[in-house]
Amino acid sequence: MASVFARIVAAVRGAAIPSRAGQKHAQPDSPIRRTQARPPGEPADDVRSKQLRQIAAFYADGAHHAVLSVGDCAFLPEDAFHAAAKTIVEASGETGSALVAAENALRKCTLRRRLSDLTDRERAILRATDMLREVGEFDRVTTLRIRLPIVWNGARCHISAPGFETVTRRNVLKRGLEVLFGEAAEARLEFFDELRRAWRNALSLDSGLSEHEHQVLESYQYVERFWRAPEEANGETPSPAALSLGVFAGSERDLVYDLGQNLVTFAPNGSSSRQLQIARNLGRLVAGAVAIDVDGKAFQATARWRQKHVGKIFAFAPGLPSQSMHYNPLDAIGTDPDAAWNEARFLADLLTGRRRMDAEARDFIAPAIYDVALNPPSDRRHMRGVLARITCSGEQLESWMATLARSPRPPLVRHAAALKAMPVSEREALVKRVLGELAIWQSPPLADLIDRTDWTPADLRRRGTLYLCVDRRDIDRYAGVMRTIVGQTIAALSRDRAMSSGSTVTFLLDELGRLGPMEIIERAVDSGPEFGVRLWMYFTGSAAMGAVYPNAEGMIASCAAHCYVQPDQQAAHEVALRLGSAKSLFGADQKPMLDPAVLCGPDFVDKVVVLMRGQPPARLVLPGRMPLAHER
Repeated sequence: MASVFARIVAAVRGAAIPSRAGQKHAQPDSPIRRTQARPPGEPADDVRSKQLRQIAAFYADGAHHAVLSVGDCAFLPEDAFHAAAKTIVEASGETGSALVAAENALRKCTLRRRLSDLTDRERAILRATDMLREVGEFDRVTTLRIRLPIVWNGARCHISAPGFETVTRRNVLKRGLEVLFGEAAEARLEFFDELRRAWRNALSLDSGLSEHEHQVLESYQYVERFWRAPEEANGETPSPAALSLGVFAGSERDLVYDLGQNLVTFAPNGSSSRQLQIARNLGRLVAGAVAIDVDGKAFQATARWRQKHVGKIFAFAPGLPSQSMHYNPLDAIGTDPDAAWNEARFLADLLTGRRRMDAEARDFIAPAIYDVALNPPSDRRHMRGVLARITCSGEQLESWMATLARSPRPPLVRHAAALKAMPVSEREALVKRVLGELAIWQSPPLADLIDRTDWTPADLRRRGTLYLCVDRRDIDRYAGVMRTIVGQTIAALSRDRAMSSGSTVTFLLDELGRLGPMEIIERAVDSGPEFGVRLWMYFTGSAAMGAVYPNAEGMIASCAAHCYVQPDQQAAHEVALRLGSAKSLFGADQKPMLDPAVLCGPDFVDKVVVLMRGQPPARLVLPGRMPLAHER
């Protein structure tokens, strides 16, 4: 009933729209109705509905072109062709014998404009005119009248004609076309009034459309944002640090991300899209990288190629101790006393703050780290010495406190006094809590992998790759270790500026939320790009990110690219809000550009929706095969 009422209103409104001159446009006595050939047994309205959807699909793809042949524009007067040919001949310095050839070239001239270069409104108008011609409300001439100003675009379009292949000749051709088109190249208000009237006539009760056709046509009245189209090849070579966000559906073109700002992907835990996105980029990135590699799939797919074509590779894999590189977190602490104290406190934060910031635990173990780091011999600077100091008791504790009290380092003297004043029960409870976080460092197989460090941050600047390989079932077990390596590496790289894009180090941080809150991550989101540190963070959704980082909203806003894979209802609602609303071309009605239910549905189950700062949204896929850098 509501739809019928809408059609009655459309019929009434359509009959009452005056022209600019105040006169009502006469409606043709016999409007053109084209009959469509259809497969046997298929209803006519299904055929036409399908054709309307095909028109909509054409205009939804920004890679397509709006094309206009000048010879088809029957509304252009014959004497205008002659005048335009004369202009071309005179501008070219040719004789009068060239007039016929120039006029023929004008008639064969083709105008072409890429849909992605049109405004959203221009694309909606072209779509509406084609649909109205499909349902018989417009004839070919009317369609071309409306189409010409949009495609011509004040001569800012691609123009081709026989004999006008050079730039100089095309400029002469443009002068002739300006003469030929005259006022027809101007988008006049009468055209839009005619378009609006025809649209409402098509939706009226006497239009002859079926109920289904009416619903389909009515759904395409909105000025929608278009999905980003594959980039045309422009001859520019991506920088060594360029990334791929995915491949445009139906093409082999990557959406290349060549900025220094951070990125974030929201995808379900365990989603294969996460691993594909990480592995795909490690298979093309020609710069340093650190990757949390769940189940080691990215290492298997890309390590051999990166070692051969990019730089050294390092794999820290506690699940495979015989093949793993070693890492000693105390190697990141220097020998300068002042700097070493800050670095010891930073390490203590990483070791104890996975579930929440624990200042008491940090202040308890930082002096032990500081003491081990500054006291020789260097071959004993490892976590075993830290744990021995934290857990000592009785005479060993008394001896250590006496040593601390005689130290020339004020932080150690203060800690000696704090330990002496601390009740035994309080100290024992604190030690028990701290050991809950640090026990992994003295448990096999990790205990055998922390005696030295087999790589340096400088290796990563020189295009090295660090794979942090961990089985999915062991993520929580080794989360404290992963956060320590990631945090210390970011801190070390942030002490100097990258000299070129090739020295940028990209951190591909899968399951980042399970590592707990890290202040260094928040700082890197804000200032990392200044130092050649770029984060690509992976979370299940913004709510999960917010549970770990209270400033998640600000962190997301600082990222220049947001990728959504299989969004849940909340994420789909966020994406729909960011995509905005589509307004009716003919009135004040509006609707969401994309319904959240569609984003959660089967049409997007294998897609990546990408929102990049200052760019139209992109709909991508992630092929299973990872092209290597030399295949870009």
